[in-house]
Amino acid sequence: MAERRTRPVVLAPEVVIRNDVDARILLGLWVARKSFFPLLLTGFIVAAAWFLIVAQDPETFVEGVNGITSPANAASQALSPFALAAAAIVMRLMVAAAALVTAYPLAAANHPSDYPRAGRIGRHFRTWWDRWKMSQSYRAFRWTWWVHGAVIDRLNARGSIWDRWDRIALILNIALFTAFFIVVVIATVEIALATVGP
Repeated sequence: MAERRTRPVVLAPEVVIRNDVDARILLGLWVARKSFFPLLLTGFIVAAAWFLIVAQDPETFVEGVNGITSPANAASQALSPFALAAAAIVMRLMVAAAALVTAYPLAAANHPSDYPRAGRIGRHFRTWWDRWKMSQSYRAFRWTWWVHGAVIDRLNARGSIWDRWDRIALILNIALFTAFFIVVVIATVEIALATVGP
C-alpha cells in the first residue's frame, strides 16, 4: 500500500497580522523596504552628476560607489555627494530593525517555565534565544507576498498607491538602473581617457 503524503502545516497570513495598526505599520515598512533601490540608485546618479559635471573627478565617483557598501562607510558619506545613497543604506538597516521589533510580540509565547530541563539561568537564556530566532522567522514570513496581499485586503487598499507601489518601484528600478549604468560607463570612459592622456 502506497504511503500517503501529508501536507506540512502552514501558517496562514492572517496569523502574523495582529490588528489593523500592525497591518498599517507592516505596510509602511514594506513600502520603505521597496524604496531602498530607487533611493540608492537616485543617490548614485546625484553623486555622479556632482563628480562628473561639477567636480570633474570621475575616479572619486567610481571609488565612492565601490566603497559605500558597508554601513560604516555609508555613515561616513552622510555629508558628501553620496548622502542620498548613504541615507538609503541607513534606512534599509532601520527598516530591518523595525520589522524585527514589530515581529517580536508574535514570538513572545514561550516562557522560562517551558524549559524544565535547564537551570534557572539556562531557562531565561533559552527563552530569549528562541524568541530572537522566532522573531527573525516571523519577520521573514511577514515580508512574503502572501502576507502582503493579506495586509492589503485587511486594509481595503486594493488599487491604492500602497498596492501599486511594487510595480511603481519595479519600473523605477529599471529606469534608474539604466541611468546608473550609463553614468558608470561615462565615468569609466573619462577615467580611461585621462589615463591615456592627450
